[in-house]
Amino acid sequence: MNFTFYLDKNKLAYILLYFIITLLFSFNIHAQNNIDVLKKAYKRLDSVEVNSFQSEHFFNKGFFFGQGLDPYIKFAETPTNNNFIISTPSKWKKYYKGVYKAGIKDKKDQNLKDISSIIDSYPNDGNVIPIAILQAEGEWLEEYDIDENIKAKKKGYQLSKEYKKFNIFSASVLKQKVYDADVSFEIVPELFEIRKKANVKNLSIDLADGQGFREINSGDVINTSYNSIGEKAIAVKFELSDDEFISYSIIDVVTLEKELPDLTFDLTTNFSNNRTNSLSGGTAELFNGCDDIFDKPVIIVEGFDPNNERSILDINDTYRDALIEESFRANGYDVIYLDFDNGGADIRTNGQVLQDLIVDVNTQKSGNSSIIIIGESMGGLVTRWALTDMEQDGIIHNVSHFISFDSPHLGANIPVGFQDLVEDMSDVDFFELFNVEEEEINKALTSLNSTAAKQMLLRYKGTSPHSEFTSLQNELASLGFPQQNNIRNISIINASGTGSNQEPVDDFSPNDPIYSVDFISIASLLIDVRTNQINGSTKTSALWILTGDLPTTIKEHTYSFDSFNYDIAAGGFQSSNNYEVELGNFLQAINIADWFGDDSYNYGRGNFSFVPLFSSVASTATLNSQADLNIS
Repeated sequence: MNFTFYLDKNKLAYILLYFIITLLFSFNIHAQNNIDVLKKAYKRLDSVEVNSFQSEHFFNKGFFFGQGLDPYIKFAETPTNNNFIISTPSKWKKYYKGVYKAGIKDKKDQNLKDISSIIDSYPNDGNVIPIAILQAEGEWLEEYDIDENIKAKKKGYQLSKEYKKFNIFSASVLKQKVYDADVSFEIVPELFEIRKKANVKNLSIDLADGQGFREINSGDVINTSYNSIGEKAIAVKFELSDDEFISYSIIDVVTLEKELPDLTFDLTTNFSNNRTNSLSGGTAELFNGCDDIFDKPVIIVEGFDPNNERSILDINDTYRDALIEESFRANGYDVIYLDFDNGGADIRTNGQVLQDLIVDVNTQKSGNSSIIIIGESMGGLVTRWALTDMEQDGIIHNVSHFISFDSPHLGANIPVGFQDLVEDMSDVDFFELFNVEEEEINKALTSLNSTAAKQMLLRYKGTSPHSEFTSLQNELASLGFPQQNNIRNISIINASGTGSNQEPVDDFSPNDPIYSVDFISIASLLIDVRTNQINGSTKTSALWILTGDLPTTIKEHTYSFDSFNYDIAAGGFQSSNNYEVELGNFLQAINIADWFGDDSYNYGRGNFSFVPLFSSVASTATLNSQADLNIS
């Protein structure tokens, strides 16, 4: 049997990237964290006399760095030229938390909503999209304004001075995927925060359904029907006396009609070979081929998903979008998607879940056709272990093709500087400084502390791998690759879409910057992440937070590296620029670049090698130097 997949580079990357790109990992902190300086900075803001304010919000207290306020300041100054923003659920939550913290009223009189619980009340696979709306008027004081205000307060007189005053307008969908043509949008009453009604004359929404803007109020439910899949820009218009401001957010209509599976496998029991281990479990769904007979199974094994955010519907979407599922089913193959209950568990444990599925498939299918398995990213390691372990136990798995889809057989790579950055940022209380919800950071920490992450990274929390990596590598080397019944082991890797040679990622050099932020204001943020030197010492990351001229936080990490730089090795790469998709939970949570504005940051080279070529093809060549990593 022969078959070929034709995928353009972007779709190939999209399919490959979802699993391990959330791996940003930690390191023990050695630098001093001068929390007293930060407390002093906050206390200074508390000393400002607010009785003369003409609004109910002191924005400096809610947006310590001024992050995210530029669009609104510009709109207040030149409204006809700056009248929109692009929002996301994460960004809206940051504005909401900042506005709450900026409130001048006693916090007892305010009610900070549990946004995550509200969002969770809407099923991920439902067709109801909650929408949150926020408007607040507040004042922002420059450094000299703060000094002048505090001095006047100490001398016992009140300044009659008008400070910079502007409105925040933000609206966003809080669920970004829908799996049905018929969609309901709900203006959530608990998250409808119009804090000064006189400033907003009318609210309206355009659902990108061809019907234009329609008026909305708190609690409204607006129904629509889409006739095409893909991204839709949802626009909420804040109409003012003379101007208007629009907040856009995006939903993805994945499918117009959610297809029900022909069979569901519940994999919550122990493996049939009398194993004593309790499995983490999983679910698998079968979609029959064109002949509607379950006889030619293709199992697609999901990759790294430690927060269990990717459902079968999402896995299904990527393979349908790339026409892979369509090709199989049109030729009579039956596609089965496997979703683990714990996508970050020990690879062996999830391997046992796959083994259970293989046994079930062999029992329930018709005819004598064998099984094809596609292991996506981490799923390739899960599949390799599952099949070779069954062979060692003398169990017939009946698999004819094992397709490893850009899997890190010899390890994956995340730059050490990024690993440091995650832990450093969680340590400096980004919850408050950047208005991040604790849940968002916890997701990143779950990823970096997962067993599967430890088992896959070539370098973990420093220059060496974790002991879990060494243990699994030794076991995989002992088991080898599947051999039963002349199985074909195939590796599909991320490579050039034109067949041309590719230089190591971005063709950049050791010690070059990968990612940087340089934001200077009343409080300043400086971040520098660099790729490592070869056979030398490298400061891989630096994080400075300053209030005025005083450092609140200084975190820096330096290591001595060996003869390899995996960041620039040939292979499938990741981009630190596209943080919303490709850097996963942590950078999406803090939205560093997007949050500070276009002029406040700059990126380094951006790309780094994620699954090096030698790893994705499980090369047996000797690796002694950097040149060995890039052998054609």
